[in-house]
Amino acid sequence: MDAFKLIHQEDIDELKRKLNEVLILLHRNEDTPVKRLNHKWLSSKEACQVLRCCMKSLHNYMDAGYIPHRKSMGRIYFLVEDLEEFMANDKKGTFMTTKPSILK
Repeated sequence: MDAFKLIHQEDIDELKRKLNEVLILLHRNEDTPVKRLNHKWLSSKEACQVLRCCMKSLHNYMDAGYIPHRKSMGRIYFLVEDLEEFMANDKKGTFMTTKPSILK
């Protein structure tokens, strides 16, 4: 026989508070330039928005081997994780001093 477990009101209130915090964060991200960050792949245009750079700079980073990319049917795609790693590995601080709000 399964035993029933009671949930205390304090635990329910804490859960509600945490869910509200998550909803607030989700609503903040609705106005970001890249609304599809929950997808794994980004286009070149979206990668430029995330990195806050122009297309030429993005291609320079690709050519130098700083950012891995994949081609499919003539288009270039980037993993969000690769872009985050690229920004995190900028030890000199020359690339970006703050993380874009869309990746927080």
